[in-house]
Amino acid sequence: MPAREETTPTEVRRTIAVQIALTAVFLLVVFVLLDRLDSDAPPIWLIAVLLLIVVAGAVLAERSWLTVKPLAPDAHDREREALDVYVSQTLRKFAYCEGAVLVCVILAFAVDHAAWPIVIGALPGLAVLAFETWPSPRNLSLIEAMLDADGGSSRLMERFDTARLGDDA
Repeated sequence: MPAREETTPTEVRRTIAVQIALTAVFLLVVFVLLDRLDSDAPPIWLIAVLLLIVVAGAVLAERSWLTVKPLAPDAHDREREALDVYVSQTLRKFAYCEGAVLVCVILAFAVDHAAWPIVIGALPGLAVLAFETWPSPRNLSLIEAMLDADGGSSRLMERFDTARLGDDA
């Protein structure tokens, strides 16, 4: 059996950037297809529903960090395991946030308010998606703190900082 290739922080960043960009392009295409804003603004109840959908995706994404278990102090390759856990958590967060955006897009086709649901729900959802999935110091430190709770060191933030400087360890 061939050895498993290791994911690098640079690949993680690149993949997340591509996913965010693809979502933004998709929203732009849907916005144009739905005649932009050539309709009356939606009623307050629809605005509230769209924003609640985005909030639900954000809450689920935030709570996903709570499912992280600390790495065993005697783990063989803590750095690799930490990156695998980070990628897994990021994919989970991406699914929650992207799901909220897609529900807003579906509602945009279901109601007769042109692309207003895209502007009101999907664009804030895109911002939440970027905030929750990008490997920012906040997201990296949250996962690193949970992984290192049993006393080991996963060096997750250090690996991403090193990768940013060009040395993809």
